[in-house]
Amino acid sequence: MNIKQYSIIVLLAIFTFGCDQKKQADNKEEETEYEGYRLEDDVNIKELNSNVLHQELDSLLNEALASEKLKVNFSKQIMDDLVLSGVTVTQKNRTDLETAIKAVENLCYNATSLGNNDKMVAYDKAVQNLLESIGELEKSVGGFEKYPRPSMLVESIDNAYNRDIFTRGYYNEAALRWNYLIKDYSDKVKEEMPDALLQPVPYFYGEEPI
Repeated sequence: MNIKQYSIIVLLAIFTFGCDQKKQADNKEEETEYEGYRLEDDVNIKELNSNVLHQELDSLLNEALASEKLKVNFSKQIMDDLVLSGVTVTQKNRTDLETAIKAVENLCYNATSLGNNDKMVAYDKAVQNLLESIGELEKSVGGFEKYPRPSMLVESIDNAYNRDIFTRGYYNEAALRWNYLIKDYSDKVKEEMPDALLQPVPYFYGEEPI
């Protein structure tokens, strides 16, 4: 074995060792974060009711899904109301908006897929494209604010979009408590919810909010 071959082997060994060390450090950091959360430090276990927490989860999920439906339905109504008001919408604006609406409908998440980061990122991008299409439509209509109903619909869509981050955050907090509750206090859950399946729920984007 010559010096060049030996040097290459040494460098590969050092690189492999470095990668293993980094992986071990990352895993240790993840474990530390996971083990750092204690439900009993966050809430009063005796006062925490499994049924109430589960209902909160359902309510927040329904609120999030309703927000997505609102964006789609109101976006469709904007176009219809403008046409009924006698506004001439260009074919490009119509096509862009209809395409954006279709993409949002096709990519919308559900109770399971909300935990898939790639799908959520793709969905959020589709929603952003929808908002941009609505913005372009507004610009193309002279005096858009003169049409009260379309203006109200746009404002409602913007408000729903701005609320999403809070709704998803509240959902993730409730999901965190539920997942730790069924893991660390399963007897309590079984007593309060005898028919419940003690299944963990996914987090938005698949990341535990710790």
